[in-house]
Amino acid sequence: MSSESFDKQRESCFDGLDLSRKGSIDVPIVDLVKLINDQSNYFTTSSCSGRILLFEQVSSLRALEGDAVFKFEPMVLHVQCRSVADAQSLHACAVASGFRNSGITIGSRGKIITAVRSTHSLEVPLSKDRRLMVSHEYLKFLADCANAKMQENLTRIERFHENFSAMLSKPESEKTKKNRKNRKARPDTVQQSPCNADVEGKNNVVDDDISPSFLFDNT
Repeated sequence: MSSESFDKQRESCFDGLDLSRKGSIDVPIVDLVKLINDQSNYFTTSSCSGRILLFEQVSSLRALEGDAVFKFEPMVLHVQCRSVADAQSLHACAVASGFRNSGITIGSRGKIITAVRSTHSLEVPLSKDRRLMVSHEYLKFLADCANAKMQENLTRIERFHENFSAMLSKPESEKTKKNRKNRKARPDTVQQSPCNADVEGKNNVVDDDISPSFLFDNT
């Protein structure tokens, strides 16, 4: 992708509507997203600060007609980059900050996306065939685990913000040497580029006092 095409896409992204259901950037990553978007070589295409979910895969939880699942998802951030070197710099910051599942994708038209992702997610089934499979004690344990993971997620977000700020303050020659070293150590991953629509995210903390009656209304 040419530099001119990148600038046009960047401008179009900033002028467009927020397509997420939430309609705004999550509070825990507002400063990080702003810092990234203030740089001429980057702009974010989707973001979620992390969330804790309780959902049912088929119909309503209260009807208990499907399989209920408890889930924690850490931050995910997709950033379009002007060049592979820019993407590698951002990727290095992400990995150093604890987002070790991050990667770089290059689309068929040259669009370069750095996906900032982590591996400390959590997904646990709670019911099967209209029957609750776990105890109240285990639900409390899951809530504690999810809250701890959310706190670690917020710590990594703050660390990523600090590392990215530090990268921006480095001389260009030093960043170039670091990118060259990264290219020798790790080949690029080429995949289909992700969707440009914003991803809804919520910074939720679960109350430890979770009971089966909270999950399923027996009345």
